[in-house]
Amino acid sequence: MAITTIPGGGFYYPLGFFGTIAPATISKINFSVASARAAFIFPAPKSGNIASVVWRTATVTTGGNLEMRLETVDTITGDPTGTLVSANANITPVAILATDDNLIFTTTVTTPGTVTQGQLIAIVFVNDAVPTNMQFAGINHTSFIQYPYHDTFAPSTWTSAITNQGCFALVYDDGTYALPVSTIVPPTLVNSNSFNSGSTPDVRGLRFQFPYSVRVNGAWFAGNLTGNAKCMLVTTAYNQGAGTGILASATLLSTQRGSGAAGIHYITFDATVTLTALTNYRLVIEPSSITNLIVYDTTVASLNLLGLYAGGADFHLTTAKDPTVDADWTNYNSGTFRYPYMGLQINGIDLSGGVASGGSYAFPG
Repeated sequence: MAITTIPGGGFYYPLGFFGTIAPATISKINFSVASARAAFIFPAPKSGNIASVVWRTATVTTGGNLEMRLETVDTITGDPTGTLVSANANITPVAILATDDNLIFTTTVTTPGTVTQGQLIAIVFVNDAVPTNMQFAGINHTSFIQYPYHDTFAPSTWTSAITNQGCFALVYDDGTYALPVSTIVPPTLVNSNSFNSGSTPDVRGLRFQFPYSVRVNGAWFAGNLTGNAKCMLVTTAYNQGAGTGILASATLLSTQRGSGAAGIHYITFDATVTLTALTNYRLVIEPSSITNLIVYDTTVASLNLLGLYAGGADFHLTTAKDPTVDADWTNYNSGTFRYPYMGLQINGIDLSGGVASGGSYAFPG
């Protein structure tokens, strides 16, 4: 094994969210007239046949029937054309109730829509005659995302926007899942976790492993550091009381931050650590006082959707109360699936062929 240093300090993986902490809701789409439509426009992530689409509502004020269509995009205007990507690539209108707030839907395309990788396509929601008033889940990484984009049609023209990208997962007829763009998360529900040194659990973090050896020297997490804490890289043998199993750490003080609001915290560890391939580790936040702090994670509906996040299913939320052995931890990669908003700074990677039989390895997720 030979670790090659990455120039310029390396990179963060998963990538820290730039802009708002967590998935937000797009501007309210008010289907006040029968012709109103909303579209999310993106390049097809791979060639094949899209058999179903996973998506989520936000606030539903007035329900109704919505049709979803997979349409081609006009290369001149950048708007949906009204033409399906292939015959019957639409979804029979779905009845959305006024009580269907924050629900994840998986809707089946009548005949899977045939697309080619990189082809510009649009997921278009169409009001089915009865006026509705609802929101769809989206993500607002930053106001500088120009592409992909969303488009609204009401009452008679399309208007595009650079914020609030739609959250969708595409399911192809070969059973594989894909995201329209890898930096846009699947349909999720975001959890704000307030905890302190006396809470149950009293430590939260990311359980992960890589299929190759990497070297790390820092981390990031999304949260509100209203109390003091430690960010630690630990082995599965971490013993909180004995202070063993700690590979690297950093002290976090509530007074050392730009403002009193939630945000991204970038951390440099007190040591640089080389991690072994195919070995579980934990990146954790542990409060050091009874003052609450907040960290964020997200709940996903299935193992397939968890697999779409950076790191795949090998990256997931882990929590414990006064852990002394690996069995004290709850890992959210089975039954309930949750993914924390945190990641590692990688400044070196094994380029000698990965693990086992060698060859090249793509970053998971």
